[in-house]
Amino acid sequence: MKTLSVALIILLALVGCQTSPTKESSSNKEKKSEKNSVQPSKYGFQFEPGTNEEFRLRALSPQQQKIGYSQLCVDTKSFNCPPLPYAKYHGMKGYFLSMEPATVDFSGYEFRRVVLQNGQRFFYVSNENYGGIYGKRNPIQKISSLKSLIGRPIAPKSTITISDIVEMEGEDYVKLSNGVQIDKEQFTSFTKIIATITNQKRLNELTHLLAELELVHDAAKDRLVIHHPGGKNHPLQAFIIDKHGKLSLLIRHQYTAKKRLYARSFSLMADQAEYRSTRLPFKNKEMGTMKREWYDINPKADYLKVLGVAAEAKKVTIRFFSDGYFIDKELSFSNKVQLKQIIRSYQLLRKQ
Repeated sequence: MKTLSVALIILLALVGCQTSPTKESSSNKEKKSEKNSVQPSKYGFQFEPGTNEEFRLRALSPQQQKIGYSQLCVDTKSFNCPPLPYAKYHGMKGYFLSMEPATVDFSGYEFRRVVLQNGQRFFYVSNENYGGIYGKRNPIQKISSLKSLIGRPIAPKSTITISDIVEMEGEDYVKLSNGVQIDKEQFTSFTKIIATITNQKRLNELTHLLAELELVHDAAKDRLVIHHPGGKNHPLQAFIIDKHGKLSLLIRHQYTAKKRLYARSFSLMADQAEYRSTRLPFKNKEMGTMKREWYDINPKADYLKVLGVAAEAKKVTIRFFSDGYFIDKELSFSNKVQLKQIIRSYQLLRKQ
């Protein structure tokens, strides 16, 4: 009986040790508070690239999106590894643990260790024979240090300055002091084409217009092409061409139909204004069951005047003629708006 009492007392003592609260030291409280003050990213991982080179998983074409992001492997066994799903990883940032390859295989593929914004670690695979780390076909783009440009004028004598670098849908944009936001990928072309404009009113209007357009470098012809990204199938397409500082306006006249017209000329009718072309050698292309014909013109003063009317008119029709037949295409509201934007941008760029 005495042995049982002693055992019971020992058991109660042990329970008391387990349930009694331990007073937290001030140093532990400080450590806990410091830990809780660190805010994790939206992926639940503390993303800290430090001075390491950063990148972002770029936007892919609709066809590439179905495949996903390749070149990110869990090991170095093969450069041909399973792709990562586009919807999950699009726009995600990452950084290189080292720019020196962890290994190089027999065919020249380099494996570099990277950490993504969600904490996952991969080997990024690239090959100098196919563009290197940031080749055009590769899934990543370098995050450049544009922050250093904040406060600088957008043009040499401009009062419009760069106010911030912002991120939208996984892409970086340069924000100007007049509220305009420019895609980072187009920033260099943007600043180059407006560099000689000193009139602040013109510059302000032009930055708003160009921010809605696409500036593309045509490497084959060594020129900058400015156009509206949404007007590919419009009957009238307008382009500004910058060839080493020499500007020109190009208007494309086109139709798509099941049967080819064998077009020879066209007319543009806008309210009371009309322009009729001479006989022209239209180009043509078959696209499956559809046929397309088009012709490009650098408009002179008389036609440019009619185009200006067309951009503001309620109803605009372009008629394509062949020998004895014709096809009418009516310009949509968006086609007229885009035509107006391009013509006005061209006028502002040309005006001295």
